[in-house]
Amino acid sequence: MDKILDFIVYALRCVMLLFSAMLGHGEVIDNWLKDTIVGVVTLCLIILLLFFIDRLTVKIYRKKRLKIKNQNLVENTSNYVSFCIWGDGPGRPYDNAYELKSKKIDVDQKTIKFQFNGGEECIVENPVGIDWGQKGVRIEKATMITWKHYYYGKPQTIENSIIFEYTLIDESHVHVVVKSNFFNRDEIISIDKEIAIVSF
Repeated sequence: MDKILDFIVYALRCVMLLFSAMLGHGEVIDNWLKDTIVGVVTLCLIILLLFFIDRLTVKIYRKKRLKIKNQNLVENTSNYVSFCIWGDGPGRPYDNAYELKSKKIDVDQKTIKFQFNGGEECIVENPVGIDWGQKGVRIEKATMITWKHYYYGKPQTIENSIIFEYTLIDESHVHVVVKSNFFNRDEIISIDKEIAIVSF
């Protein structure tokens, strides 16, 4: 690309020099062409710099806005919540109440990670329609939700872990995969009118 631009500039310069030579003002036109090229390049660099500054400002603003909007889920919601993912699991509503330990919002990766005191973990990818409330959290849509916990009563090791993976197929179906040494599951469920996450 640089070679092409250099060739275009060189060809344009030759044409201008030829034209100016015919008029007897070769040096004047040549200097004018140099000044014009320098001016155009400088203007392009300024525009490019302003563009990057604008993008950086927008990115910082969005992070700050998201941080303010979702200041602290632990402080603004109940310490104990029961998660229901697309109306399916990981358990029936109110079966288990998990004590919320922390949450992490990654704006760049577009994920929210919830951690609970019992070692449970929930990762929500590409969440949309997030609503923090005193009773918990509500997330309208997501592309994938991963829930991980350990077999209760056993040591928290990889061998005793149970992982639920919910992957959105379309507006009406989700692919559910459960990985563990105790039981497995692989099926597509209907999620008609069900939201991604609701806590009780």
